[in-house]
Amino acid sequence: MIVPLRGESGTSWAVLLGVDVLRVRLGMGGDSFDIDRRQLERIWNGDFVALWKAQPWLDLPLRRGDRGPGMDWLHTQLLGSGQLAPLVGPAQYDDDVVAAVRRLQTAHGLQPDGILGLETLLALTGEGEDGPLLRRRL
Repeated sequence: MIVPLRGESGTSWAVLLGVDVLRVRLGMGGDSFDIDRRQLERIWNGDFVALWKAQPWLDLPLRRGDRGPGMDWLHTQLLGSGQLAPLVGPAQYDDDVVAAVRRLQTAHGLQPDGILGLETLLALTGEGEDGPLLRRRL
């Protein structure tokens, strides 16, 4: 993720490389450095740019009633994370999927609207091997 940081000379951009309980590791200008999480909160407004290549058939947002390859993929992801029971027949964004997505969103501090949008997608794929990952031990 790339984050804008406020400074005396304006805004600079840094790459968020990792996070632990007390510190954040950032990359900037070819160097990496650690800062206190509270210090980051003072210079970062919460905006970010996430660079991640999604599958071309994954058309966001996914919501109640949707079917197709994106829904098949979502069901597989939720099944693998223990959020859903095995499915008989084609996957559909039904009440069970809405509830599973809401649980995932709540667990990650997101608005639990039951819709698979970009932030929920990042939270879901961040749990697996194919998604964006931050270092958790600096």
